[in-house]
Amino acid sequence: MKAILEFNLPEDREEFAVASRGKELWLCLLAIDAHLAKEIKATEDNATAELLHGIRQELAETMEQYDVHLNMMS
Repeated sequence: MKAILEFNLPEDREEFAVASRGKELWLCLLAIDAHLAKEIKATEDNATAELLHGIRQELAETMEQYDVHLNMMS
């Protein structure tokens, strides 16, 4: 199977940039989520852990709204 994306440049410059940098954007989200998980596990302060957990949850909910999944199998 092949998928071909076409863009009319320079008009579609922004759409092209997003499409061509998708992997980097996905890796960035993956790194942020992993960092939050690591910090939650490492902190001994419950208030800080709750705050970080809330941020991680908000990240997950926002990604869900946009149908973005960190697990590539989803």
